[in-house]
Amino acid sequence: MSQNERNKPIKNQPKMTQVFTKLIAAAALVTAAFAANAQTASAPITGNASTLQVTPSSTTAYKVDSTILLDASTNYTGATVSINGFQSGDVLAYTSISGSGITGSYNSTTGVLTFTGSSSALNYQNILRSVTLTSGTTSGSKSVAFSIGSALTYSGNGHYYQFISGGNSWGTAKYRADTMRLYGLHGYLATITSQGENDFITNKLQADGWIGSSDDYKHINMATGATTYANQTASEGHWYWVTGPEKGTNFSNTNYGNSNNFYNYDNKAPIAANGMFINWNSSEPNNYKAGVWNGENSGEIYSSGATGKWNDLDSTNSLGFVVEYGGMAGDPSIALTFTRSIQYVAVAVNGSKPNSRYVTAGTARQTMDTTITVTGVGSIGTASVKINNLVAGDTLSTGTLPNGVTAAYNAATGALTFTGTATATQWQTIFRNITYSRSNASTTTRSITFALGTTGSYTLNEFFTANPLALTWVSFDGRAVNENAELTWATADEKNTATFDIEHSTDGASFERVATIAAKGTGNNTYDFTDINTANGANYYRLKQVDNDGSFQYSKVVKVNIGKETAAATVNFYPNPAKDVLNIATTGDVMVAIFNMNGVNVATQEVNGNGQITVSNLPEGMYICRVANANGVLQNSKIQIIK
Repeated sequence: MSQNERNKPIKNQPKMTQVFTKLIAAAALVTAAFAANAQTASAPITGNASTLQVTPSSTTAYKVDSTILLDASTNYTGATVSINGFQSGDVLAYTSISGSGITGSYNSTTGVLTFTGSSSALNYQNILRSVTLTSGTTSGSKSVAFSIGSALTYSGNGHYYQFISGGNSWGTAKYRADTMRLYGLHGYLATITSQGENDFITNKLQADGWIGSSDDYKHINMATGATTYANQTASEGHWYWVTGPEKGTNFSNTNYGNSNNFYNYDNKAPIAANGMFINWNSSEPNNYKAGVWNGENSGEIYSSGATGKWNDLDSTNSLGFVVEYGGMAGDPSIALTFTRSIQYVAVAVNGSKPNSRYVTAGTARQTMDTTITVTGVGSIGTASVKINNLVAGDTLSTGTLPNGVTAAYNAATGALTFTGTATATQWQTIFRNITYSRSNASTTTRSITFALGTTGSYTLNEFFTANPLALTWVSFDGRAVNENAELTWATADEKNTATFDIEHSTDGASFERVATIAAKGTGNNTYDFTDINTANGANYYRLKQVDNDGSFQYSKVVKVNIGKETAAATVNFYPNPAKDVLNIATTGDVMVAIFNMNGVNVATQEVNGNGQITVSNLPEGMYICRVANANGVLQNSKIQIIK
């Protein structure tokens, strides 16, 4: 590979005698060092197997597992804690133990917390139990892996991985990896057989390093235990894993290149052997070394530039290397990692109060919504209740608050802000007991938003304040009469009542005024109204009672079911809008009746085929034309009279 392809100098190949001397010296040093530091004792680790459910919060540090248990029969020299599903902003923290000899370092790029230092099992157990996770995750799940020793575990195969930094030729790296042990597990230069494994190594180790691949015929023959290739010309471009459980496995064939400048070229991209996983960088492997198209026979993995991709490289280059543990014959069955799953449960706040409700002005505090529900897990903070479109004098108050929770109301902003944390059940009680008050009426439409955590929010829409109304509702009923809705209601103790607006809806939520009836103003009274402009199916009605000072209140909602048939005759009205006469065209004998918007019949005429109704005497406005045939089937149409 050329220097233009990688901004990294490539050392010239030293003489074979120099290489041999360096290898012997390195081997002696490595043997002594790793014999002294080999981790061979059994060191199982266990913890809470249940999923930890937490509320999303970018500021709350959740303790991952306070039940971590280590084998107390041995001392430990290191441990790692890593985040699976790591995202930028995730933080692992811990509480240090004075005098323990353990130091910790968190890598915010990889999501790995590394502990070093020789200490007792109890000290390591306590420091692992203190680990907390802070994350901006708002939903879904991730996990945290606690590993004994200096290696990280990949859940996809249960193997452990460690990056060894420093300058090593490929041969030295292979030798060093072969001598390494992790609590009895044999080490070897990593063999990468899946995209998941490749991603794990790339994301967690963060450095260019040697891996256990080669197309050198000598290493291939040693790995296969046979004379698979007679010379380098024969083996060139045929890549094998020559370490670990996959030792002797061919995974890639052909070099990338052309006849003009490649040694033993194949003139095509590499091909995976037998369906094996490969992840070569673009135009690799190319067998290019320092201007010579020959001599790159060892594999490396990139952590920068072409992150996670593979490259063929001269084995005398100086790199770190990736050690893998696990899967070798004779390895002990040992649990060096415990993983705690974490699920993020979003906070939800909901209510069921209808829109357009009034609150009576006065000194009494009134609850706003006693149906509010709050769902979530654990301790939840960051709560507020706020009046939108605030009117000076509006006040929010709380009921009794749980220990650790306080509240402060800002009259200038209409915000009631809470400090402290509580459970979802406690917040539900707090929200249900929020009260509103003001001393005088205001018809300005406001709303109140209940917010909790980073995701929970519910807004009670369109409330306003009114003076106490001098009226008692006795009854309000509705029934279907043919295809009309007949409404009746009764009141008691009327004082200064002005009007009743009859409002109609087909969904029970969005209402429109269909008529206004004058109130009798005093005493006990009964009223009725017939709506002829009904819809087929469900019809909802409510009354808006208005006082002389503009204050008003709503009645309950009544439902009237109307069943309509399809008219046998078709009727057309024109022109619409009409000024003097309304022309009627029909396919049968019908009776046409015109009603104003208060339900009063203002004109009636029988029509056979074509006819006219004089409308010049009617006031300008909207009207309903009701058509009935001999079978009593009705058709209602809206027309406009203009002047």
